[in-house]
Amino acid sequence: MSLLSKRWRRLWTLVPMLDFFDQRDLDYLRKPNGNKDRKGFFKFVNECLRHPYADTTITKFKLKTEFYGGSHRMDGWLKFPVNKSVKELDLRVNPTRSRYCLPSAILCIRTLTLLKLNGLQLICFPKVSLSFLNVLYLVNIEMNDQALNNLLLGCPYLEQLHVNSCYGLLKPQVLSLSLKSLEYFARGNETINVEATNLHSLLYSGNGKCNINLIGCAAIRNLSFSYACLTSPGFEDLISRLPLLESLNLNSCYGSNIKIMNQQLKTLILGAALIGLTYLRLQLMHTFFYLSWLFEV
Repeated sequence: MSLLSKRWRRLWTLVPMLDFFDQRDLDYLRKPNGNKDRKGFFKFVNECLRHPYADTTITKFKLKTEFYGGSHRMDGWLKFPVNKSVKELDLRVNPTRSRYCLPSAILCIRTLTLLKLNGLQLICFPKVSLSFLNVLYLVNIEMNDQALNNLLLGCPYLEQLHVNSCYGLLKPQVLSLSLKSLEYFARGNETINVEATNLHSLLYSGNGKCNINLIGCAAIRNLSFSYACLTSPGFEDLISRLPLLESLNLNSCYGSNIKIMNQQLKTLILGAALIGLTYLRLQLMHTFFYLSWLFEV
């Protein structure tokens, strides 16, 4: 082994994060010999995940690639973050012919504090043990309501949850005693029930009626709606049950005869053309109030 090889081998032991990104999966970089290039990427990842890391501490693991079927290779790669007990895991596996099903072992990495999943299939695992997870991102995930429920039950200290354009959710429930921030981007017309006593910030984005029920969420201070139909009296009733609400942001929403009555509200942002909002009535009691009304022509 050359001197350079020995030094390079030592450098591997100093790397706390691994980030694998197959850039050839980008459309503008696709080539006629893409299959050969893809095999080169597979070989590179295989080599990197071998013995040089046997005695190292890896805290972050990130993988972005495409899935062409056959789980053996992906299963082997994901044994690495499981064995290393990483703290942050970011997996973006774009489906082509089918979706890659997340191994159950990933949801039992007790050291995880941040987990980002994109493009995967998440089945209903009976056991989820993410004891220290604080932040969870679910983007373009195929899962049902029970899978989401079981996942949240296994995250007793979860503080931030981001759900964006997930398949298969019909009546999802978000039940959490620790959750402080929730961002939910609805894909269809699913009705979401949120029961989170410590929730401070909520963003809801939909493509139709605002199908969200808040149960015991009186601690909310920041509330945002995007691309949602705000109906009366449903929206008014929702606002009236948030006594600590300080900031309300309505972006590209639509509706009519909307009343906003809140004694603590300090900031109201009406942005990006409130489509079809024919009547808006404000009844506010706070001395210091900021109103921003943005128009798009």
